[in-house]
Amino acid sequence: MSTSAPTFLSYPAWSAVDLSVLFEDDNLKLLVKAFLMTLRLTLLACAFGVLLGLLLATCRVSPIRPLRIAAGAYTNFMINIPIAVWVALFFFGLPKIDLAFRSDDLRWDTFRSGLVAVALWVSAYFAEAIRSGINSVPNGQAEAARAIGLPFTKVLGSVILPQALRTSILPIGVVLNATYRNAAAVSFIGVADIVNVTSERGDTLAAYTEFTIAAFVCYFILAVVTNGVFLGLDRKFAVKR
Repeated sequence: MSTSAPTFLSYPAWSAVDLSVLFEDDNLKLLVKAFLMTLRLTLLACAFGVLLGLLLATCRVSPIRPLRIAAGAYTNFMINIPIAVWVALFFFGLPKIDLAFRSDDLRWDTFRSGLVAVALWVSAYFAEAIRSGINSVPNGQAEAARAIGLPFTKVLGSVILPQALRTSILPIGVVLNATYRNAAAVSFIGVADIVNVTSERGDTLAAYTEFTIAAFVCYFILAVVTNGVFLGLDRKFAVKR
C-alpha cells in the first residue's frame, strides 16, 4: 500500500492559517503600531545617516590626508561590524561605563539607543553611496572649476555634490530599503517594531505563522513603495551626460 507524500501546504502550521489571530483582541492595532514604529525609526535613522554620510563622503575626497584616513577608517569599521553589535553596545554596554543617559522611560531609552545605533551604522553605507556618486562626476569638471580659481569647498559644493547627489539617488534608495530589514535588530532590546511584535504575539505555532506572514507583507509594502519613489526620483533628477 502506498501513501502519498505530504505537500507543502498540508503541514499543520499552514493548514491552520486563516489570519483570524490577527483580528483577535488588539493584535491588528499592535501590528499597525509596529509597522509605524519600524517606519519612524528607519526614516529618522536614515535622515541623520544621510547627513553624517555626506560629511564622511566629503572627508573621503578631501585633499586633507588625516580627514581621508579618519573617514575611511570609520566607514570600514562600521560596515564590518554587524548592526546587532552596535545596538547591544549602545543599550547594554555604554550605560555600564556611564556613557549613556538613562531616563525613567524604558521605551524611550530603547528607542533612542536603537535610533543612534542604526543611524551611525547606516551612515557608513550612505557615505559609500554618496562617494560613488562623487566619483562618477567627470574629473574635467572639477579641473575646470579649479582653473577659474574656485577653492575646494566651492568646487565640491557648487559643482561636484549637486551632480553626485542626483547620481546617488538609486544607491541611497537601496540603502534605505536594506535599513528597514536590518533595523529589526532593535527588536531584541525591546523596541516594538514588526519583528518584536511578531515574536511577542506569536505564542502558538499558528499565531506565529500568521504574524510572520503579516510581517512579510509589511516589509514587502515598504520595499515596493520605497523602490517606486526612488525610481521616480531617479528618472526626474537623472544627470544628462
